[in-house]
Amino acid sequence: MKSLLFPAMVAMTLVCGCGTNTKKEATPKFSTFSDHILSVSRQDTVSLLDAAKWVRSIGIEGVDAKVTLTDEQMSDLLAGGLKPACAIIDLVYNREPVEQVEDRAIEFCKKFGFERLMYCPPLLPADATPEMREAALQDIKAFAERAIAEGLDLLFEDYDNPRSFTYNIEKVDEILDRNQDIDVSIYRPIGDPKER
Repeated sequence: MKSLLFPAMVAMTLVCGCGTNTKKEATPKFSTFSDHILSVSRQDTVSLLDAAKWVRSIGIEGVDAKVTLTDEQMSDLLAGGLKPACAIIDLVYNREPVEQVEDRAIEFCKKFGFERLMYCPPLLPADATPEMREAALQDIKAFAERAIAEGLDLLFEDYDNPRSFTYNIEKVDEILDRNQDIDVSIYRPIGDPKER
């Protein structure tokens, strides 16, 4: 059964970008964000493929990839020996229609073999009304149901901003309460947060 998961930390680290999921043996144990590999490529003026190979050579097995990567970028990351660990969807209100971003995220996961999708809920505008908040929560629930029906484990990033839907335990509980019909888990990273 697919799950709705909540990473239990504010910021993901270089290793274990999306934490450790004991439920799937095939999922890479150590992964890094695609943005870090893109930075290595730019800073060292090497191809993305060479940067991916270097990252793999130091023991990083997987990539946590933003769904906005091009097919060519994703192909280079995979050709460099990295396995799909976790796809990442960042939503921003008023940038482009949310449905288009969500469609692209699900298609990206299918195309490149990602079984996990981290959903970074959009920050509400500072002047958001209760109606805007309610509409956004309904959209989150609808997308959670859709992603899980597509066979994905859906993670929610906890985000340290009062306008976030996952800012504190009360806000996380609100999402959990609305998704009682979904298998919900708490997804914890490796190690003590004080050691990170």
